[in-house]
Amino acid sequence: MIAPFQTVALKKPSFLQSIFRQNPEENALIELNNLIANGGIESISPEILENIEARYDLSLSDRFGLNLEEFYAVALNYYLTNFKMSEQESAKLKQLATALRLNEKTTEYFRLEIGKLTYRKCFIKTLNNEEFTTASEDYLKDIQYHLKLPEETEKAISKEVRSQHLLDYFHKMVADQRVSPQEEAAFKQKAKSLNINPEQNPETRQQLKDFRQYWSLENEELTAIENIFEIQKSETCYLVINRIQFYEPRSNRSKYGGTYDKLIDSGTLYLTHKRIFVIGLEKNYTIKLENIIRAQKSSDGITIHKMTGRNPTIKASQHEITQLVIILKRLGIYRN
Repeated sequence: MIAPFQTVALKKPSFLQSIFRQNPEENALIELNNLIANGGIESISPEILENIEARYDLSLSDRFGLNLEEFYAVALNYYLTNFKMSEQESAKLKQLATALRLNEKTTEYFRLEIGKLTYRKCFIKTLNNEEFTTASEDYLKDIQYHLKLPEETEKAISKEVRSQHLLDYFHKMVADQRVSPQEEAAFKQKAKSLNINPEQNPETRQQLKDFRQYWSLENEELTAIENIFEIQKSETCYLVINRIQFYEPRSNRSKYGGTYDKLIDSGTLYLTHKRIFVIGLEKNYTIKLENIIRAQKSSDGITIHKMTGRNPTIKASQHEITQLVIILKRLGIYRN
């Protein structure tokens, strides 16, 4: 008995069919399905199909051609559950194709398409269960041989699955947007074992660089930026951000009142161990770290709450704002 084939109840004739003593045509296909479900492929033959066709006065191939192809595809997929077929299973499948009057072109089409799906499943399972080694490659080569997959088809599936596996590994690794040296080394080793160059993906390359930098800023000694002539010699500069936008709150003079953020200036920001210093196009701005009560990050900037005066909002790229937040935390300033 083939598991995918389940016994189905015959359809009852309609009122008119009952009057003319006709059976629903669909029952011809259901009878064939039930024969396979109850007796297996061995129970059907061309003669049995001819008998069903005679009783229903139709041609199964003409009336239910696509359904017969589906029967073959279901059986093939079932026999490939463990990625290989035995000689006995292969013989049964050939018997089924003969009984269903499927030509070689049709059966080869399903062998290729279902073979590709089977090989992809096998490849994914192999990668998920173990490291990709020479033994893994040998096993997959054996599966490819039994599935009779063309070399170019195998290579395309292999590249797709290996690339997706590495990408899934990467996304899991960077879920916290941090990459430690140990994680980076493990990722590169994984890429090497899969024979993939991670540098080929620009997005992955940039994220790896950014998240590695965030980890470094949080866990290693802060590195001073040398030769910054715009700040005092007694100051240590940790961050420079170009093209920032400097906003300040303003009162809304409409009848509704309230406040809004007004763009005051743009320029370059310098973060030192003493202050946030902005050289703007209009003028310069200084915010001493000791005067900051807290800093509040938003989707596109950071608002600095001071002891006195207006609380400015600094806008820059998400990457640059993240660096600013991390260093302010290291300096004991950032409190969201």
